[in-house]
Amino acid sequence: MADRYQQLIETPPGRFVSKQFGLPQPVRLRRYEPGQPLLEGPALLGGDGALLGPVRDTLTAAREEAHEKFKEGQKYSALVFDASGISSTEELAQVYEFFHPTIREVKSNGRVLVLGRPPASLRE
Repeated sequence: MADRYQQLIETPPGRFVSKQFGLPQPVRLRRYEPGQPLLEGPALLGGDGALLGPVRDTLTAAREEAHEKFKEGQKYSALVFDASGISSTEELAQVYEFFHPTIREVKSNGRVLVLGRPPASLRE
């Protein structure tokens, strides 16, 4: 079922009223449909956990472009950080270091993923 607010905003009277009251204008989200590419541009991969290789392999198999080095000015359809190798709170700085310079480079309708392990697997 479609979002009723979004349906209302897409009508001329709804658009007029929403602008008069300063209501937010929702962005229509891109949804995957068979036959479409998974992404509308390259993905940026980061982290050094065990999940990074399978993610890279999956993107390569789907013929999607994946970068592991941030390029200034490049817009990305996805930022994927593999945090499965993080085992202490001090190491969480890696997540910040990855996303801080890159988060503004995510395209509209882009995806941001942080992959990790279940918390129960971290207990000793």
